[in-house]
Amino acid sequence: MSEPRSAGGRWRPFVVAGAVALVVVVAFIAFLAARTPVTATSQVLAGVVVSCDAGIGLESEACRDTVDAIISAGPPTRTFELEDVARVDLRRSMFGFGPECEAAWFLERYPDDPVATEAVACPAP
Repeated sequence: MSEPRSAGGRWRPFVVAGAVALVVVVAFIAFLAARTPVTATSQVLAGVVVSCDAGIGLESEACRDTVDAIISAGPPTRTFELEDVARVDLRRSMFGFGPECEAAWFLERYPDDPVATEAVACPAP
């Protein structure tokens, strides 16, 4: 005769399924974060590099046109001169879902930290 299952044994399939789901979600997020962004040179501001996260799904020319439109509208703040801009990145939200993206403005003297960010509509790929 078999022994009755313990109360903890009933939860084992749910714990395993939860752990597998967690691993899949973490792997998906790592995949999205690891893809190389698309880059181009702005036609609006000479020498400015524009980039779009790979998750946005734009080719180089479409990325340039989209970010150039953002540059043409002007930065969200007037605390720096446009001549000081070195790079403008278009990023998707943290998990890659939703209609909003973020435009991040970088200066030559602060190449790793955006001096301004603004929410913008994500372009259709």
